[in-house]
Amino acid sequence: NILVTGSMILLWLLLVFVALCIGTVLLRIHRAVKLIEHLPRAKENGWFLGSASEELLGGDMATVFKNWVHATGKPVVAIRTLDTCMVWVNDPKLLDEVWLNGLNNYKPERNFNRSISVGLNDAFGPTILNTAAGDWKWRRECLMPHFRGSVLNPSMTPEVEKKSQKLVEHIKTQVGKSLDFDSIFVFLTIEIICHFMFGRALEVPGEKFNYLLQTYCEEYFVRDSSLGIAYVPFAIKRFLGLDPLVKKFARAKEDFQKILEKEIQKSIQEFESNPQAKSIVISMLKNPEYTANPTNMFSDLIILMFAGHDTTAHTMAFLINNLAKNPKKYKKLMLEIDSVYEEKEKEGKGWTNNLLGKLEYLTACMKETLRLYPIAWASASKTLKETDLGGYRIPANMIVVLLIKAVNSDARFFPEPEKFIPERYIKGSKHETKNSFQAFAQGPHTCVGKNLAFLEGRIILADLLRNFEFELDPEKPVETATTLTIHPKNGAYFIPKIRNI
Repeated sequence: NILVTGSMILLWLLLVFVALCIGTVLLRIHRAVKLIEHLPRAKENGWFLGSASEELLGGDMATVFKNWVHATGKPVVAIRTLDTCMVWVNDPKLLDEVWLNGLNNYKPERNFNRSISVGLNDAFGPTILNTAAGDWKWRRECLMPHFRGSVLNPSMTPEVEKKSQKLVEHIKTQVGKSLDFDSIFVFLTIEIICHFMFGRALEVPGEKFNYLLQTYCEEYFVRDSSLGIAYVPFAIKRFLGLDPLVKKFARAKEDFQKILEKEIQKSIQEFESNPQAKSIVISMLKNPEYTANPTNMFSDLIILMFAGHDTTAHTMAFLINNLAKNPKKYKKLMLEIDSVYEEKEKEGKGWTNNLLGKLEYLTACMKETLRLYPIAWASASKTLKETDLGGYRIPANMIVVLLIKAVNSDARFFPEPEKFIPERYIKGSKHETKNSFQAFAQGPHTCVGKNLAFLEGRIILADLLRNFEFELDPEKPVETATTLTIHPKNGAYFIPKIRNI
């Protein structure tokens, strides 16, 4: 009898606990529904789930979210997944408002998607990308001087040009073959960003370094939608062994940290032997905020390396794909590159700021490629207080997602948005857009790597397009995929052929 009574008590306690849990969840969902009831809302599949099933089963995240927002036709759209609410912004002027004027009303927030937020917190911790106020300011003040054009161009132009010419010579040995240029560009930009960060080449094979970097910063964000484990916190997945990527991620993190610690020690020795030596890492070593907490240095190095190579590589691959599909634009660009190259050869010098500035159409092609394929497809903030945005009342502590992918593919802002029209970014062109270029954000939080990305892209693409013609591989079309970034799903294969100049 005692055992039976005890079992009954435990059963009742369990039932009460379950009832409390269910009640708490239902209450939280009710509050979430009330919180956004005054806002335009995306498609939902019932009161309980909200848009959860759409998000889990909808496939490519950027496309799913873009379609949600476009379906409403509203500049501000509220989306609810169970008890989590967020507001998506689909208007270029409102994007600018948040970026340029919203520092008093918003703070950076990377919690706009459960699978991404959990991974970002575990992968990076506090970085220049996701901090605000004083914690962001000292990082920016330390790093930004290295990215200014007056400092960056003299130091990095010869290095980028040297690596670009090396790539040209390598491609000459592979003419007529179908090559994955996305992978080629990834290895190249990894070498460049590492040299930029450390002031020297790293003694790590490019293949290994890329594997660790991609595993550490990208693969963890792959969502296992069939199980829905993207919504299970990292610590629980690690304890239960639900996600095989967790173990892979942990190993990569450990290996990557060992590599960086070794390279940082070399930078310390370099600075001790030559106090005049300069690099981003040496500037970090001089900064008490970084030296007091080495995790800050490790986190910012990782995020700068990832953002500094991945986005540029994918953009160049997508650009060649755009050109190969648009022969008239391709021909127009070739005329510009040939003209600038002839001037470069007459001067008998390498690339200069003056010459790079004359690659106006190439720069426009890069911008238009980033419009079609915004590598960083969304940016998230959180309201610090109740805020008016486009005439809509946004509650305090609300995640606000600036959906760059949706804005860039909206015909209201970019007529014929699916077409590759670089003239949108040529002053005086009939196609010139009145909307700002938003791939690198705006205002104080503009991407620090913007100048480096354009420097690399113009030099590398000009050198390649001067020497080769590129054809599509009909058996390997370029498709896109979205995780942390938009990137070629299975590589970007093109067939290079020597140009008859």
